[in-house]
Amino acid sequence: MGRSNKKEEVIVKEIKEEKKENKNIKIYMLAVQFFLSIITLIFVVLFLFKKNVLACLQISLALTLIVIGINNIIVYKRKILSAVYFLIGAGLITLAVITILGI
Repeated sequence: MGRSNKKEEVIVKEIKEEKKENKNIKIYMLAVQFFLSIITLIFVVLFLFKKNVLACLQISLALTLIVIGINNIIVYKRKILSAVYFLIGAGLITLAVITILGI
């Protein structure tokens, strides 16, 4: 009986460590989303005065949307809207590449 208690204690300890690691990842991803949102906002303001930052704005917005999609899955456990964020992000990256190449 002593062995099963030790196994249970080890399992409980591993679960607690895993939850702690997941919490750290969630906090990190939310911080990344916050900073990307600030960068995107800066590019929006710059775009109002200089039109040549359009590609940077598109890439920044695309990365922000992709991180929002990841956060929807990891933090908020939503999956349906995440696909929309990923698709819009991929589309914006495609538009940015087209803008940079001048096609």
